Amino acid sequence: MTPAGTASIIVAAAPLVSVRIAVVAFGERLSVLAMVGSAVAIAGLALVCLARAGLSLSSSVWIVVAAMVVQGIYHPLTRPLLRRYSGLEVATYGMVFGTVMTLPAVPFGWDRMLDAPASAWLAGVYLGLLPSALGFVLWGYAVARLPVATPTSLLYFVPPVAVFIAWVWLGELPIAAELLGGVIVIAGVVVISQGDRLRQALRRSSLMPARSGER
Repeated sequence: MTPAGTASIIVAAAPLVSVRIAVVAFGERLSVLAMVGSAVAIAGLALVCLARAGLSLSSSVWIVVAAMVVQGIYHPLTRPLLRRYSGLEVATYGMVFGTVMTLPAVPFGWDRMLDAPASAWLAGVYLGLLPSALGFVLWGYAVARLPVATPTSLLYFVPPVAVFIAWVWLGELPIAAELLGGVIVIAGVVVISQGDRLRQALRRSSLMPARSGER
């Protein structure tokens, strides 16, 4: 089992996949800073994955890594659909098809579903309506109107929030290596999404004294 905070840190690397897809599928430019940021984030992701189990990764960690890759692919590939459909429609179709694909697994968990307490059902309804349904509708709205790197970069806010909730609610606290890896992942994603903008701002600020002197 992977702690919630650790899983959120791994999933925070999804923008790495999204940016690559955007470059290949939509021709978005990938700068040198973006490539450097990718390398930094991948190093942080490796540190998080290896923090607890060393070189022998558990199956649960691999499942979270696979979920991260799938999420990273989903974000940019919804853009063509969002040109024809609203965020609500794309999220609805995606969830309906996703639900249909999980139906073959229902018999394997039917007994547990029947024995689950009301709190588990309420948690399932909450996850379906708010983080999933509402979250993906808002996400579709943003992706349809902004470059892929911009909304995906906001995902780096997820790990600190998830780690805090996991600590308060579940009593889970990441170890030092996981926290360090999470900081490295976030730093890499920030470089990918904001590096060029910061460089341009620094360049403009460096030119301002020179222009002031000319006056």
